Amino acid sequence: MANENATLRERLSNTRGVTATFSGIAFEEMYQMLRDEVIDLRIVDEDFGNEMVSALEACKAMFDDSKPSLLHLLWVCRDALASEYGFGAQEKLFDRLRGFGLVEIKRQRMTPTYVTGLAPEGPAVTYGLTHDGRQFLLRLRLGLSRRAGSWGKIPWRRGTS
Repeated sequence: MANENATLRERLSNTRGVTATFSGIAFEEMYQMLRDEVIDLRIVDEDFGNEMVSALEACKAMFDDSKPSLLHLLWVCRDALASEYGFGAQEKLFDRLRGFGLVEIKRQRMTPTYVTGLAPEGPAVTYGLTHDGRQFLLRLRLGLSRRAGSWGKIPWRRGTS
């Protein structure tokens, strides 16, 4: 029993320095890359309407950022993306998130309208979170909850305490 405990302690000490990655990128780097991907609120307004624009503006303020980004879009849409049905959306913004490996296409309408002659039902593409997307959002939620309601500074930003 003592040997087993020693082995477990050794294995645990070896894993403490391991950094979680999301699509092969460390959390802090993925976070920064998503923050750097600025989105045009005019496109958001065209695709989703003013309610989504307002939600992104509030999220931007919550993260203390000056410009809306893919990070904010991912955070605002997290529940819909995690749902069984996914999130029906235009490709313009969510394909950019696909490029980071955090979002994937769940369903895609295969028959074009011009073939069937029928009006399409629902969005042409439905997006959902990948495993890495879920893990990234869990890590982000953990970081936000550690701030205990203080939305000022993100603890993993360099140069902050």
